[in-house]
Amino acid sequence: IEGATVGAKPFMPDHRHGTAVKPVITSTGTPGDYKFDQLNLWMPGLWEITFDATPAGGTKDVTIFRVCIPG
Repeated sequence: IEGATVGAKPFMPDHRHGTAVKPVITSTGTPGDYKFDQLNLWMPGLWEITFDATPAGGTKDVTIFRVCIPG
């Protein structure tokens, strides 16, 4: 989505915490393409990463990716 406001929030549902490191989100220069850095999944276990995007003048959309970090 070109020109959208985007976000990411890592969270561990089993431990009920996220991470203190805030993801850095930048445009790659390709319209509608974004780069997410510093998704700090520092602890083994199940993580849920909630990504959201809100187009200019539009409605926010959300998706959740689940990732298991082996211990």
